[in-house]
Amino acid sequence: MRGPAMRAAGTVFVKRESSSSRTQARQTIADAILKEGRRIAIFPEGTTSLKGKPWRHGPLEIAQKA
Repeated sequence: MRGPAMRAAGTVFVKRESSSSRTQARQTIADAILKEGRRIAIFPEGTTSLKGKPWRHGPLEIAQKA
């Protein structure tokens, strides 16, 4: 769901099946950190669920490149 609270919080939405969406999300996050000085929260499992899932490496690439 993409409700008004999520938009107000600055949530970055990603279509997992889309390579271009994942690339755009990484760039949006990197810009928020490096250019705007914003703080962010990332769920490396790709979900907010409490079920253990393997971490996705995309969000961590931002830190590695910076």
